Amino acid sequence: HLATACFVFADESFWAGSKAEEGVLKGLITENRGGAEFKGRDAVQIDRHISMLISSNEDWVIPATIDDRRFTVFDVSKAHQQDKPYFAAIVQQMKNGGNEALLGYLLGLDLKTLPDPRTPLRTEALTRQVMEGLAAEYTWWKGLLDEAALPDGTGKHRSERDWAEEPSSPSSAELLESYVEFLRINGNRVRPRNRNHRNVMAVVRECCTALVPTKSRGARRWSIPPLSDARREFDQWLRSK
Repeated sequence: HLATACFVFADESFWAGSKAEEGVLKGLITENRGGAEFKGRDAVQIDRHISMLISSNEDWVIPATIDDRRFTVFDVSKAHQQDKPYFAAIVQQMKNGGNEALLGYLLGLDLKTLPDPRTPLRTEALTRQVMEGLAAEYTWWKGLLDEAALPDGTGKHRSERDWAEEPSSPSSAELLESYVEFLRINGNRVRPRNRNHRNVMAVVRECCTALVPTKSRGARRWSIPPLSDARREFDQWLRSK
């Protein structure tokens, strides 16, 4: 039924996390051609001209990645939630010339004055979708930044005030312990590569370039910038992609 579709509205839909389904969804949006198999006939390749609108109440709706170019996401205001008179007036308007007025408005739009549809708008809603799908290393690091819960090398955690005022140098072992505990709490499998602090921190350094491996008092450590600097760089990294 998608063979002749130009616009697809997916109501109350969401992505369930399957990598196979991710490929199908992204293919519908970006591929110029795709397969179609009509009843009683062989599968054929056809041209695609699909634009898609998805509405959902779920927190994680789409497989948006840090450098994705397919999705623009908006939050819908709750100002008129369950406001029956408000929506009844809209329905009444659409039944009495509203459809024709909307079509006339759309046909009269100068597309050159609108944002390039090939470049997604970097909205707060899109950023949250990206956060939902980030690798565990990024999510763990973001949690440390939000809670100011960075180990200080003594088995405790630095307070937000202390970390904000100066850099910190937690041991590699403590950082790795914190990360592994994060995986377990969130039900993620702890793989062999997750038990190597260099593997973990190499990923984190993409969003915090000031991280530097050091050695002090016979222990391997990581020099970490002040909290405000680390938060700022993560935010810039997330929004610059």
